[in-house]
Amino acid sequence: MKVEDKHSYGSAKEAKLWERLTNQEREELLLALEESEDHKNLISHDDMKKKHQKWL
Repeated sequence: MKVEDKHSYGSAKEAKLWERLTNQEREELLLALEESEDHKNLISHDDMKKKHQKWL
């Protein structure tokens, strides 16, 4: 998957941020986005609350 194929610019501010990233950082972000769309990779809100209860 090419970075250029997956990204479409939203706002000018997002475009500036995207342009400052290296190709590796862009690829990592796109991979994280892709992985987050698979339900099995997600952690439930309740599990996160339990994990971080001491800070809540």
